[in-house]
Amino acid sequence: MWTCPECGRQFTRRNQSHSCGEYSVDTFLVKATPESKALYERFTSELRGAGTFDLAPAKRQMGFQRRRIFAVVSGIGKDHIRGHLVIGKPVKSRKFHRLSHPCDLYVWHHFRIDSEEFFDEEFSDLVRMAYEFGK
Repeated sequence: MWTCPECGRQFTRRNQSHSCGEYSVDTFLVKATPESKALYERFTSELRGAGTFDLAPAKRQMGFQRRRIFAVVSGIGKDHIRGHLVIGKPVKSRKFHRLSHPCDLYVWHHFRIDSEEFFDEEFSDLVRMAYEFGK
């Protein structure tokens, strides 16, 4: 693990590109509506069902980290949240509207959550896959 000497954030790669700063859940959710904040909190609860993790707040997103980031909320809308799960291989699911491959080691599985119905057994299984990949 490498720790940024300026902000103290830990990374698996030395000299990882990032935005140093004082970021928190509160600053990330400052413009959230009650609806989108509830979805964010439900998503966080779903992740906690997989196990323990650290928060990795950044300038424009909230990361959820074991050894590496395994889940991200990258946007908070009026009535939804957007993000991705990080898994070591492509997984087909209607939960994901897009897959992206930032490198050969993992795949970002992008989602948009706009209701409580999104959280089901299938999504719980996908979260556990991402959580295991994060170790």
